[in-house]
Formats: sequence, structure tokens, C-alpha cells
Amino acid sequence: MCGPGTIPWQEYYTAAKFLIFDQFDELLDHGTNKGMVGIDMRNTLRKYISGEAISDSEDDEAGDAEDRKIVFLTSCLTDVNQLVSSKREDRIYGVHALYTSLGVAMPEVDYDRPLAHIYADATVAMIRWSGSLRILRDASTSHRDPSLPSWTPDWSDDQARMYMSDHNATSASRLDENDLAALHPTRGCLRVRGRLVGTVHGPGVMIFPMISSLAILSGTAQYRNLSDPDYLRLTIERIAFFRELHRGLRDFSQTREDSSPGEEFYNLLTLGQSSDVFQDLDLFDQWTGFITRSQAAIEQLGARSLALEWKATDTSDPNEWTDEILECTTIAAALLTQWVDRGGEMLDLTRTVVTNLQDRAVIQVDSEQTFPVTIGTTFARTRAGDKVVLLKGASWPVVLRSSSMVWEFVGPAHVLGLMNGEQWDGEGDMNEFVLY
Repeated sequence: MCGPGTIPWQEYYTAAKFLIFDQFDELLDHGTNKGMVGIDMRNTLRKYISGEAISDSEDDEAGDAEDRKIVFLTSCLTDVNQLVSSKREDRIYGVHALYTSLGVAMPEVDYDRPLAHIYADATVAMIRWSGSLRILRDASTSHRDPSLPSWTPDWSDDQARMYMSDHNATSASRLDENDLAALHPTRGCLRVRGRLVGTVHGPGVMIFPMISSLAILSGTAQYRNLSDPDYLRLTIERIAFFRELHRGLRDFSQTREDSSPGEEFYNLLTLGQSSDVFQDLDLFDQWTGFITRSQAAIEQLGARSLALEWKATDTSDPNEWTDEILECTTIAAALLTQWVDRGGEMLDLTRTVVTNLQDRAVIQVDSEQTFPVTIGTTFARTRAGDKVVLLKGASWPVVLRSSSMVWEFVGPAHVLGLMNGEQWDGEGDMNEFVLY
């Protein structure tokens, strides 16, 4: 367009949203991205209030429309952490009048109250309004205010939260009047009910490597046109992570006739949702197959000699070069030098996988019931001995940590074999969990 001109708001909004969220998100400065989140939030609320987007079809059941209302208002409250405010209290007080008028009994405006009380009361208000625990998934952030209860979202933390899509782990269960009456017995506590189904296995916690801890390749020599040994070490460690994960998924798949390691790998990475990220499933299958190939197959690619050359020029402790590390180094050599067909695409796919697993831990879950040992992903803060629980009113499993007679909320989880009500047989024989 040359010179001044105008276009309709909706066309501008649609185009900007597409460019920012779907095309250039990684290239944007933080302020621009946060500004677009604010515009998107206001547009969503306008549609909600006008009733435009509550239902996509006149044939929708009343429950579907009600679920959309819950999704709309919860997602908009999630995004307030991206809005600018001089006081952290205003992340809640700024939407107080709007949410109250829409039926959510937000805490009264009082700047003398502790922030933890304000945020906790807003969380309880959302749970009581929705009859669900959906808002709890926003409590998983890496830079939380330590004064907040573990189950309370930190709306002043503008870092990304761990995303968890909605599923049907508890067969669309909702909190009833008795649950809501006992929900918030004392300040800082949340009383919920559910079923303990598993324990996070000790050796089974794998944190996806964002910074390498490997000591190999520590010399100053150039590794045949590779000027960044740090990137090489991280690539090797990530390949080791993927291979270990693939072994666990292979063992899990052997207990189920309708699954394969590659399919379950894809399931974990996409949290069980259809995704445009892995449209080329043939490439994905090649990639998962490639990282688990035998030594003989790798040698045929000529990458083994390069890996051995790297090892020979290395000045670190030779004992660090285990057989598995050498195998992963060989695979990294084949990928980084693109000696494999579609090698560049595989590296692009690896970077996509990095995005999907960032701030997550892959966990092995030992059964407390009857299902076999399984695999899942959850917030990176989890550790061995944490419990996997199905809570009434939550659509996904959660990880809780026991402390005396109360429990700490760690985060929601995506656990294979638990996401579609397989271990939820009604609301009988549930335990009570007091979250602090």
C-alpha cells in the first residue's frame, strides 16, 4: 500500500494474528508479541460477551457451549500475565469488574491484602464458577513467586506456562456442590478428591537437556569444520535422551497391541492432539528410526570414522566415552554433516521437538492399580517418588508431592494409558488431597 489508507479492523486483526502467531513468532521482540496477546485477549472477550463464539453450531449440546464458556474465560485469564501493569495486583483487579459481571466472584479490590491471598481467591473463584480444576494447569511456571500456594497461578510471571491440552482422563467429571463447599477450608489450602494411580519411578525421570552437561569434546581443536563444540555436545546429549525415551516407549508398546514406539513418541510430543508440526509423518518415522539404528547401519554412512576422529582429538577423560555416547556421537556426526538423505530436514524436526519438550520432564510411572508401567511428560520440576493422581474435575492427570498430611501441586501430566478415562471407573473410593 502506498500512502495513507484504512482497512477493516477484523481483516487487520486476522492478518496480524496469522503473521505473529503462525509465521514469525520466533523473530518478534518480546514487547510486540505481548502486545498481540493483549489484542487477542480483548477480541476473544468481545466475542464472548456478544455470544459470537460460544457455539460453532446450532446443534451443539448445552454442555458443549458451557465448556466453551469455561475455556474462553480461563484462557483469557491465563493471558493476563502478558499485559502491562505497574502493580502485580492489577493482573486480577484489572479484570475484576468484567469477570464479576460475567458471574465469576473475583476477590474484592483491596491493595492492602497480600498478593498470595488475591491470587488464591481468584483461583478459587474460577474453580467455583466453572465447577472444574482447569485453572490449575496455569500454576506450572518456572519463575513463580514462592509466597504463592503451589496450586495458585502466578499471573505476575510473564514467562510461558507449561501447556496442557484438555483430555478426558476423568470422563468429563465436574465438581459437585459438596466438593465446592469443602473446596477452600483454610487460607492457602485447596481440598480436592481423586484417585492415586501411580508413582514417578526413580531412574525414570528424564529432563530434556537444554544445556549440555557432557564433558567430552572439551579440547580447542576444530572438529572438521564444526566450530561449535557446545552445540555438538548438546546434540549428542539430546540424541541420548531420545534413544532412552524410545526404549521406554518400545517396552510400553509391547503391552498394547494397537500402538508402536513411533506413534506413542508422536503422542507424547503433541500431547495427544493433532498437529501441523509433524505433517510429514514419513519424515518423523525416518527420524525416530534413525536415532535407534544399529552400529552397523551407522558405519555404512561413513559417520563412524568422523566420530572416532572427534574422540581422538578430544582432551577430556577417555572414560567419558561410553559405548552409548560414541553411538550418539556417530548419529550426531551423520546429522550435522548431512550425510544422510533429508539430514537438514531432520535437524529442523529436532529443533521442533526441542520446542515441544522445553521445561518438561519425561517420567516413567509405576502403577498403583492394574495398568502396566507407562511413560508420560509433565513439569520439569517433578522428581522421583511424586504421585500421579486423577482428580475429579481435571481433564488430565496431575503430579502431586506429599509433605506430611498435605500435598504440593507440581503440575498437570500427559501419561500414556491415562488420558481417556482408562483408569477412571466412577467417583467411588476416592481419596481426599489437601493442596497447600
